[in-house]
Parts: sequence; C-alpha cells; structure tokens
Amino acid sequence: MAGVSGTSAPIKTYDYTENVDTLTKRLHKLTHDNKSLSFTPTDTTGTKEKGYNYYFTLHWISPEKDTIEYNLALSRTDYWFAKNKTIIELVEAINLTHFSGGYSEKANGMQPLINNFEINILPTLTHKR
Repeated sequence: MAGVSGTSAPIKTYDYTENVDTLTKRLHKLTHDNKSLSFTPTDTTGTKEKGYNYYFTLHWISPEKDTIEYNLALSRTDYWFAKNKTIIELVEAINLTHFSGGYSEKANGMQPLINNFEINILPTLTHKR
C-alpha cells in the first residue's frame, strides 16, 4: 500500500479495528473532552465507490507544555476480509516549541514525538471509552 502523503511515505502506520466514521467521531469526542487536544480537518480525497481518505491536524499541549502538531491520514483498508478497518498514517510530527521533528522518522527529535503519539494519543483513539 502506498502512503497517502503526496511527497513521502508515512512516518508510521497503525491499524484501527473500526471504520473511518467511528474513528472520526471518536476524535471529535476526544478533542471535546480533552482541552489539551484540538482537531482540524484539512482535506478529503477519494470517491464514494472507492472510499475516502481523510487528512487532519491534531494539536496537543504536552504535560511539559510543549505544543506538538501531528498530521494524520485516515483511510479504509481495501482488503475484502477487513472492510471495517482503518489505516492511520502518521504523516508529520513537529514539536513547535523546540522546532524538532518533520516528515521523516530520521528527523531530529522525531523518536520522542513518535513515542508521545503512541503512548499519549493513539491509545485514546483506539480504546473504546
């Protein structure tokens, strides 16, 4: 599967066990309930027949008061046995406070941003509340 970023492959890819609509509803609820997170849809591509890809920016104020920006892409799987699954692609991660991160896993300061996403953000999206 090709990455949905127009310029490069995603930094990391995650599987989500429900459909895109359920995940976007969970994102809206999560950002409504958690004032350290904000969610901004940025683009939608695709067709009704082939499904849509949704792009958005998630801003997070970390416990250390750093402003972190995650650009994510959501798309459904194209596998007949997994029609209700969603692919979450981490396209970009930037620490706006310390000017680190970017579009590549090898970018300066990227590993702590990935760790923060996987520990603090991703579990809140993938676990039912």
